[in-house]
Amino acid sequence: MPREYLSTDIFQEELKELDMVLQGKFGEPLKEDIESDGSDQYDLNSPIEDTLTYEPWEPEAVMPEADEWEPEAFDNYIPAQVILPSKDTQLLGTITATKKDLHGNPIGISNKNPILDTRIYKITYPDGHTAK
Repeated sequence: MPREYLSTDIFQEELKELDMVLQGKFGEPLKEDIESDGSDQYDLNSPIEDTLTYEPWEPEAVMPEADEWEPEAFDNYIPAQVILPSKDTQLLGTITATKKDLHGNPIGISNKNPILDTRIYKITYPDGHTAK
């Protein structure tokens, strides 16, 4: 709407009519009983983080940050025990962790289909030695 139209008599009359319709529907506008010096008003120029604090109702239920997420926490193979061939016998081993590269990223890609899952795991045997 152009600024010139806002200052015309036609617009001012329309605005008064709108005010009357709203007063008829909702009543008189609320008036503050206590005079304020403006100190209780929010500073609209301050960042939201400075004025709001979030306190969870249940501190134990706070979700971890995305950077704190461990991929092994949701890996179904980690606690599994497997029987693997070793030379001429078979040994029972426990999957304890995923193998990681130099940057700490898991080696391989997970897949719902176990045949397509290319992750490499660290296996711990009952005698204490580990293998991949």
